[in-house]
Amino acid sequence: MSLPLTCWDYIIGLSRTECECYDAVTTLRSDSGLYLDELVELRSVNGLLNCEHGTEIWDMMSNSRDEAVRIFIGDVNALLMRSYQLKRQPYYGAIGRVKYSADMSLTTGYYYGARIFCANIVSGNLIIKKIGTLFNTTGTITLWVYNNKNELVATRTLNTTANTHNNNVLAVPIELPMHDGYVDNLEYYFIYKLAANIPKNNEVKCNCGKFKATFNTGKPYFFWSQAESRSQDYWSRYAMVGGFARSSITDLSDLPTVTSNYMHGLTFEVEFKCIINEVLCKDYFDFDANPLAISTALAIRYKAGQLLLEMILRTVNINRDVMINREQITADRDAILAKYNEHVNYIASNVNVQANDCLECRDLIKIAKAGIFTTYDPEH
Repeated sequence: MSLPLTCWDYIIGLSRTECECYDAVTTLRSDSGLYLDELVELRSVNGLLNCEHGTEIWDMMSNSRDEAVRIFIGDVNALLMRSYQLKRQPYYGAIGRVKYSADMSLTTGYYYGARIFCANIVSGNLIIKKIGTLFNTTGTITLWVYNNKNELVATRTLNTTANTHNNNVLAVPIELPMHDGYVDNLEYYFIYKLAANIPKNNEVKCNCGKFKATFNTGKPYFFWSQAESRSQDYWSRYAMVGGFARSSITDLSDLPTVTSNYMHGLTFEVEFKCIINEVLCKDYFDFDANPLAISTALAIRYKAGQLLLEMILRTVNINRDVMINREQITADRDAILAKYNEHVNYIASNVNVQANDCLECRDLIKIAKAGIFTTYDPEH
């Protein structure tokens, strides 16, 4: 799961000609001005175009377009990873200890919770999948999630079980970007109002080993923790985590630089990752000023065309035209695939990898030793 990239939805259209038995928006819209049926000649499969056969050919075209986008992104990523590597490995796991020694001594009516201070990673993505609770009473709490622009970004109701860690699976995970042009570092505050249900004094992590989770916005530990390649706290390469205490949440602009390592009864199961394909597109394609944009649209049309021709060759609704033209259809498919490969290689060679913070150059010595097609392990 990842933040949605709407730029891919209609990068090419299916046909300029509306079909009475198919959704016009799905077929007619093309942000690039390119259409699939202008690459693949469909007159040879007229039998499949008749609505008496249902929407088979239109389904095939739509599926080919969707699959072409997925394959294109995967192919470009694979080519990029020959010369680049991830700056940070994705992290899937927990933040916060379930161990505690006592109830916290807090003020009823005040707001408490956890604070996540994100590294400023363009295309970085934080996904909260589960939120655990450690409280002294069975019940519920309402958790609000704010960012440091004073925006409420999510609300969840969490169950608590007396003196037990209750791991609440979120039916809809909370997806949070790690970069915003309006602040130096995005912060997220997971806040509840204290009532009779008192949290336990669980901490971010144990105060052991080389890495101490000391929350200090003047000295974020995600800068230096990257060097600890074998540290199990890979989340510390993406964010700092600490406690949150507030008498009011009407203004979150003057939080302290240093805060406690108490989680105030909360734990998180998270996913941190960097979305590589945002170097290709994040919000929209500029087909007027960016030559890579139209090349991307052409590549996707070529891949969709190849996939469509393969589907036509395999269809059970075979007709005389397809049988007669089978060799030509096969030749067309191979020619289209060659064009696709040309565009994919051009894009991978010219894309601006500095458009996000996901990639860094591979060590040339390691590439030479391992070979460009060998699986690369940065730990060895």
